[in-house]
Amino acid sequence: MGFFDAFRKQTPTEQLRKEVAKYFNKIAEDAIRDAAGDPFMAGMMIEMSIGKLYQELEQNYQLASICANEGINYKVLLEEERQRARKKYLRNA
Repeated sequence: MGFFDAFRKQTPTEQLRKEVAKYFNKIAEDAIRDAAGDPFMAGMMIEMSIGKLYQELEQNYQLASICANEGINYKVLLEEERQRARKKYLRNA
């Protein structure tokens, strides 16, 4: 990322991707904290948390409708961010 990229206006897709990634990161980090050092439990909690958030966002028809109006492929973006979070927080994802 160059210096002037910081001043570039983000597209609606980039803005949404950033927000969705923030939510996936937060729930994964919360699961790690709640597992209290148990790696097995942390893995299970991360997988469940990511899956639950994915399902909730996938079933949010209002958000999907807004994305459709903006020309954002919501399902693809959501799946990409889910996979990114799994790879980031789970070793064998």
